[in-house]
Amino acid sequence: MSSVLCETWDSTVPSSGVLLIHHPLSRTLNPKEPAVTIEIRDASLEARIRKQLQATGSSSVEEVLLRLLDTQEEQDRWLLENREEINARIRRGIAQLDRGEGIPEDQLDAYLAKLKAQPE
Repeated sequence: MSSVLCETWDSTVPSSGVLLIHHPLSRTLNPKEPAVTIEIRDASLEARIRKQLQATGSSSVEEVLLRLLDTQEEQDRWLLENREEINARIRRGIAQLDRGEGIPEDQLDAYLAKLKAQPE
């Protein structure tokens, strides 16, 4: 069940089936900029946002979205910076498989368990 949201989760607002995120006075953006309203109609997405709000101790949905975007941008930067190394490792693995140096499927679980048991 979705509810209307204005800055904080307010369960006293009548259910409309739409989650509205509206920040007329943003703490992180220029308050002179026009406000943005985001409508979320997917109940599972709303639940995920609520979960992130509680899990992170964020004070607003805007803060949750900023954290999530920061994390995604950091991951994208890391992938871009390490693309050559990642691709080289993939090519090396494919070459090993082509030479028959792969781990047989029936031995894979034991091999992975052994790797996990090793100290880092």
